Amino acid sequence: MPEVLGLDIGGANIKAATTSGQAYTLPFPLWKQSDKLSGALHEILVRLPHRGPVALTMTGELCDCFPTKSAGVRHILLAAQDVFREQPVFVWRNDGKWASINHSLEEPLPIASANWLASATYAARFLPDGPGCFLDLGSTTFDIIHLSDGKVVTNSRTDLDRLRLGELAYVGCSRTPICNLVQEYDLQGHTVTLAAEWFATLDDARLVLNQAVEDESDRNTADGQPRTQRHAATRLTRMLCSDVDELGREEVEKLAQATMSAFRGKLLHCLQASLRRHDSQSSIGIIFSGSGEGYLAEVAPQLPFDFSPVISLTSKIGPDLSTALAAYAVATLLAERQSR
Repeated sequence: MPEVLGLDIGGANIKAATTSGQAYTLPFPLWKQSDKLSGALHEILVRLPHRGPVALTMTGELCDCFPTKSAGVRHILLAAQDVFREQPVFVWRNDGKWASINHSLEEPLPIASANWLASATYAARFLPDGPGCFLDLGSTTFDIIHLSDGKVVTNSRTDLDRLRLGELAYVGCSRTPICNLVQEYDLQGHTVTLAAEWFATLDDARLVLNQAVEDESDRNTADGQPRTQRHAATRLTRMLCSDVDELGREEVEKLAQATMSAFRGKLLHCLQASLRRHDSQSSIGIIFSGSGEGYLAEVAPQLPFDFSPVISLTSKIGPDLSTALAAYAVATLLAERQSR
């Protein structure tokens, strides 16, 4: 199988993976610095040197720095064209086909946010028989894709289609704003309404509760301060228009616990809504994937379904490739196509 580099260019991260099993995730807030995308792609090549074919997918076109999705797709394609001038680049479409950059520039919309289909198409091979469901929980979104006999089963093509059918939910294990999960909080016997502001994210609750690893060099946070437990506590207290000195550390941890409980409840609600089409008496194969895979494994047993088999992509391909699944998927799918 030829060596292929896969790229998944999102709004907050660029994920890269090769068919030989290397993976790298580069935090890159595209909406803040879209003009620096070419430089970020060059950094990917420094981390993962590669001279062969490139498989490309994206979700970053939805960033609000672009006036339309088509404009966003074209901006990302032109950056890739600039960096991979001497390499063949194949762009994944939402119909499961491949296109050149030039063709994609002329017809950009089928390129927009098609990465879910690549991930699900790759993952479906692990459930070759019977009904199944592919669950991918990332930093920002939650994909719930139905499978049957090793194939993706959906008529969806766009994110709007998937939102309508409950196949996409904007809840993730890191970047989801707290105010999207918790609107009211019991503060010492009084119901308090949280600030409807982007003061803190789920990542802050995880940091406070030691469910995420600190990274002082990472400032991709709500207030631009480091991803440390101390700063995360400060961000959380702003949700109650307060600070740590006023609220107290114990109350900060209670708020973090309430947030994580609401997060798990949201995941459960999304799963219940999407799995209604299945007979609860029948067995359903299930595949967990993404950086939030562990949370899915926690909530799924609460559903009235017999999930069998239960497959962890982290166990199958490792945590780095599971986190960068869409990048690895397009790389693998393109390599398999070229090997035929």
